[in-house]
Amino acid sequence: MPRYMTVHTIACVTRQNLKRLADKLDQDDRVSLIRMVADTIEGAMVCEFEAASKDVLTAFLSMNHMNTEKILAVELEFPKKNS
Repeated sequence: MPRYMTVHTIACVTRQNLKRLADKLDQDDRVSLIRMVADTIEGAMVCEFEAASKDVLTAFLSMNHMNTEKILAVELEFPKKNS
């Protein structure tokens, strides 16, 4: 299934509410949350999802009231080099 990275602005969101959001997003059958990372000081969050299409993901994000700045299709991925 295609993967996507999303970028979101978050403001005044507590760690507990981000955890609740992650739990909620992880319960959908059409879209799978792979990971969520957030910087509450900078007010930014990046998520990685699997979804059938960008349209399906966009509808999912809208349904969950997520302010999305960008949706990027994961086309290339390179492994982390061992140091």
